[in-house]
Amino acid sequence: MTKKTLVLILGLALLLPVACTGGDAQQSEFVQHDFPIINGTTASDGIYNAVVSLHQRTGDSVSVNIFCSGTLIAPDVVLTAAHCLDVGNRKPRLMSPAAVAIHFGPNPTDSDSGRVFYGVSETWMHPSYNSSYITNDIAMLRLDMPNNSVTPVPALPASLGFTSADETVQNSPGIDLDFAGFGADEHNEYDVKLHYVGVLGSIQSSTQIYYTQGFAQGEGGPCFGDSGGPAFVVRNGTTYVGGMTSYGDSSCAEYGVSTRADAYEALINDFVGIVVEPFCGDGNCDAGEDCANCADDCGECPVDPFCGDEECNGAETCATCEADCGACPFCGDEECNGAETCATCEADCGACPFCGDGSCDADEDCASCEGDCGVCQTCSVKGDPCSSGSDCCSGLCHPRKHTCK
Repeated sequence: MTKKTLVLILGLALLLPVACTGGDAQQSEFVQHDFPIINGTTASDGIYNAVVSLHQRTGDSVSVNIFCSGTLIAPDVVLTAAHCLDVGNRKPRLMSPAAVAIHFGPNPTDSDSGRVFYGVSETWMHPSYNSSYITNDIAMLRLDMPNNSVTPVPALPASLGFTSADETVQNSPGIDLDFAGFGADEHNEYDVKLHYVGVLGSIQSSTQIYYTQGFAQGEGGPCFGDSGGPAFVVRNGTTYVGGMTSYGDSSCAEYGVSTRADAYEALINDFVGIVVEPFCGDGNCDAGEDCANCADDCGECPVDPFCGDEECNGAETCATCEADCGACPFCGDEECNGAETCATCEADCGACPFCGDGSCDADEDCASCEGDCGVCQTCSVKGDPCSSGSDCCSGLCHPRKHTCK
């Protein structure tokens, strides 16, 4: 590609979407351009077969001039930008399926290039698309019949989405972004499919990525006519549509912004009709998943009891794990514990009973400890036999019965 001088879009028009090539524009606001991927090279075969162009359709007639680009992400679904299908004035209004056709091939204007046009049965754009701030700039079209001769390139799933590790940091470039789309070449011949490999600058928001375009330095990237076209990324050896060209500076010389496909996975899958099967890493602990086979979703499995887990478990004792079970009882801990007795630990259990301690204890009696239990009796009590009063403790002996009174 040779370099071209672009007419600047002035004022607020700097944030207009990367222009689709169809439609009219007021000369006072901006000059319409049909420039291609800046400094791009021919995009043919492989993943580029899935890159398509959008064309205005009236009845059975189709204009060969493109107005946007897109990508086949399923046999019957094309992913593009919402502003490509917005035919409203002040308020977004969705283009009718009957008003658009999809071209497959390298050049829609070349009848010998194997061009094929498909009708569209359904159009969709994000219900919250904002044409003023260019947010939620995503749309899809359903072909009136599947194109099974072209291999679709899937949209980037959220599980493989953009992260800070993909960004450009100081002198370390970000991941490659392979932009593709249709436009004019250096010979002013329009509608040739081109591509350019740039790098991700930064993640602008949860729904957009940002990249620089050093047009003056011989670098390139998407421009007018490439709206809705893909920014391909490679994850684990597989190519995905990472973004859809949305907008950039007026001369396509400084920066560009693409809508992130990974941010809209659920909406894309719903339109395509994909039912995502549960998988490890989807954030849900699904049936068949547990801590052993999917810790990412179900959490780490509880570990076997160990000394230091703050639980006195299983075979742990104070002797084997003081950290969990506490210190073992010992003589001097002020508790008369376990096997401690007054004989083995007077400090905790107190002194053992002894004769002379002032208490007639369990194993003491008057015979063994007169000092605590008193003098043992030597006289007879009432009813005992007696011969005289001196035999009875009462001093009285019944004269006839000879028993103590």
